[in-house]
Amino acid sequence: MSFYFFLNERLLGTCYFRKIYQPRFEVDISDMNLICGMSNKLQFICMYPRINILKIISFTEFFFHERPTDDYHGKVSTRCHVYFNKDDYETYACEIYLKGFLITKIEIDMPKNNRLFLRELKYRKRRKYQETCCICFDERSDIINVHENHYHHFVCADCILNIDKCPICRENLV
Repeated sequence: MSFYFFLNERLLGTCYFRKIYQPRFEVDISDMNLICGMSNKLQFICMYPRINILKIISFTEFFFHERPTDDYHGKVSTRCHVYFNKDDYETYACEIYLKGFLITKIEIDMPKNNRLFLRELKYRKRRKYQETCCICFDERSDIINVHENHYHHFVCADCILNIDKCPICRENLV
């Protein structure tokens, strides 16, 4: 998943994150040094943050009445569009956190896909193996045994969110 940041119509940076299914999506960008001016236009685009979301787009204008000090902590509340496919989108809350002129963090209220969220919580607690995923054939260290103890059907943490049945024995996943 990739984020693109435009500040005052200039591309200022790109950052990449793994897909994390949490009700509130937090992006820590303090190390990117996105420094604002007195009057600002911030736009960010996130492509494919989840398997059921095509993109997230936000455009926000904000300004400072007076020059903030370096120890100033502020927040800009705005909205963002979450696109589920080419034409279908919904609007969700978004907050941009500032420290002085520096943008430090962006938080987005994400649509709740309870099945995926609960599945991620369940599999996050399971033991991880250094194996090969039977779907994408990547050898990784976050491979999960789909059936916990009684079979050895290994799937990576990304692929497990895309399936409803075990790819080997076709047993339903809970």
